Amino acid sequence: SIGYAAPEVINEESYRFKADVWSIGAISYFMCTGKLPYDYTTKGLNKTNIILNTLNDDLKFNEDCWKKYSKEAIKFIKACMNKNTEKRLNIKMIFKIR
Repeated sequence: SIGYAAPEVINEESYRFKADVWSIGAISYFMCTGKLPYDYTTKGLNKTNIILNTLNDDLKFNEDCWKKYSKEAIKFIKACMNKNTEKRLNIKMIFKIR
């Protein structure tokens, strides 16, 4: 689904396992909020807007629901969904988190 796709996948660039890490972050975001990370609509999914938001916007954590989650949880999601693949967590890093 496009809502869980990393920018490099959307742009049809070559990608590796870090695209899967992005998806882990997107799934984690969804589990916390009940919403896809870059879907700001209230009227259902809009594929074009999700693509544009994913490519151009920063990840938002300003909803009240985030108050009940730790800073570490938010930091984890941000690290998984870093648009810079060099700075994004990799699978080995995820397994080292405690």
